[in-house]
Amino acid sequence: MLFNHTNTYIGLSLELYGEFRKSEIAMLCQLIREGDVVIDAGATVGTHTMFFADEVGDEGAYSYLSHSGWCCRHCANACSTA
Repeated sequence: MLFNHTNTYIGLSLELYGEFRKSEIAMLCQLIREGDVVIDAGATVGTHTMFFADEVGDEGAYSYLSHSGWCCRHCANACSTA
């Protein structure tokens, strides 16, 4: 799993547990249907990226906004390989 090791909150959760806010992602994915458009404002390190992109499918669209250049590169790479 790729994450910024200097992130002591989200990165540490990913390293120790292999996930971050799993119950939040599960709840949000119940609201998203294939073909939907999802905008993730404040994607931070991209922990929700693959889940949302999978849920909207090929007919939908997923876009993320992040202040982190590292995150933008990581999210773009994750979505392009999905």
